[in-house]
Amino acid sequence: MKKLKFYTTIILIVSMLSMLSVPAFANYSEYSASWLFSPVYGVSGYIYSDSPYGFIIKNYDPETYIDTTALVSDNGVVIPQSEKNFQYITEDGLMSYRTWLEDGNVIAGVMDFAGNDVGPRGYDEVEIINSNLYCCYVENDEGWYDAGVVDAAGNEVIPFGKYSWITWNGLIKCYGDTEVVDIYDMSGNFVASEERGYNVEITSASDRYLYIDYDANKTYIRSIYGYDIAGIEGMASFRGAIIVSRYEEAGSQYVVNEKIYDLDGNLIRNDVYRDNFVRPYSSINLNNASKYHIEYLNGTFGVCDQNGNVVYTNDEIYYIYGGKYIVLKTGEYDWDTNISTEDFSVLDMNGNVIVPFGSGFDDISYCEELDLFAFAKNKQIHIMRPTPITVNVGGNKVTFDQNPVVKESRTLVPLRAIFEALGATVDWNQDTMTVTSTLGDITVSLTIGSNILTVNGEEKALDVPAEVLNGRTLVPVRAISEAFNCHVGWDGNTRTVTID
Repeated sequence: MKKLKFYTTIILIVSMLSMLSVPAFANYSEYSASWLFSPVYGVSGYIYSDSPYGFIIKNYDPETYIDTTALVSDNGVVIPQSEKNFQYITEDGLMSYRTWLEDGNVIAGVMDFAGNDVGPRGYDEVEIINSNLYCCYVENDEGWYDAGVVDAAGNEVIPFGKYSWITWNGLIKCYGDTEVVDIYDMSGNFVASEERGYNVEITSASDRYLYIDYDANKTYIRSIYGYDIAGIEGMASFRGAIIVSRYEEAGSQYVVNEKIYDLDGNLIRNDVYRDNFVRPYSSINLNNASKYHIEYLNGTFGVCDQNGNVVYTNDEIYYIYGGKYIVLKTGEYDWDTNISTEDFSVLDMNGNVIVPFGSGFDDISYCEELDLFAFAKNKQIHIMRPTPITVNVGGNKVTFDQNPVVKESRTLVPLRAIFEALGATVDWNQDTMTVTSTLGDITVSLTIGSNILTVNGEEKALDVPAEVLNGRTLVPVRAISEAFNCHVGWDGNTRTVTID
């Protein structure tokens, strides 16, 4: 989706000047960290969430009682701070928002990056299911909220009633007046019902869900088609895998002992210890290619792979981001005095420091899609990319107006810049979203969203498809270059792609 630019060249210039004016970051260059905005010009607040497009910054003014949100990426302020409070952004660039009026009423709706309303309005709250389905809430005469699903034209797909709705991983979970939950697909078709539905968790596999029986101390994996897949002793939760936890004493503190099952109920790991009372854990996610997670190991913390092999240990391990960055933290935040003594470090998976301790930030967040970190300090937001990707073609560095990104271990770059650097022609078909490029006697074509690359009429499979990000079409650089019989090299230490 093409983003409209809400910021001007002046904002970008001032942002870069503000970065240069902060001497505290000067020593980070030796760690190959690229500070983009320090602090970000034009926004203030704390890091509310990350999104495929950057970081959502939320701010509350105690004098005016006004809540505001903004969106910041590596290109600066994408959506300026405003009273249209949004909490998340879908992959296609839609966001539901709520605006509080002076009379206490609320206006809820759905907008795009230009601030245009593109979905239903007139409800107390709107949740986005997809670009054509929205879960909407309205307060009834009894003070409860009725919810229903409507399409983009405002037509009811699932009638309004006394429910709470939760959308998750391709299914819609609907609570009624009883403890029965009804499950619908994304088209509004009924697929299953479950008694004691308050204990239902829908997994990422759309043909199954978890049903927790608290009386029997057991968890069932059930198909939406009505049959049981497996039963597991204990109370489970879904975090990419199925986790059964119990608390145990370990010396002077408590730890959590966990068994890990796959979505078919097969035991993968036993006796995984972690100390939830000292550090938050990274979810074990079987769908994550890295499969790294944090374990509590003999009085300290360790980063382990899916098989339990320890790759790094440190008592200050705080989190794992993107399967490739280890975050360490010292100090704490005092909520009574609002004084932070927290310091964060960012390391690679080999324990090499990218950003050292001593930065004195209050909060940290990571956007995997853009490979960006955001740090917050005193309501100022700092954006950095650890070691930006460089592309050299024939010994010359290629300049991009959208930084290359890494997706599923593949580097994607703006197509026009890379084709022109290779000396190839570029032809773009907006109707079919297809790019065609010719270099000598080789013609290459690629369609956005497709994992098929056509070279002189022969189809070749791609590991990742081309995609649009920040208004630029990104293509996998290795596949494109090799299609033109170029040699592609990668230096992991400097994150440099070399094309000859």
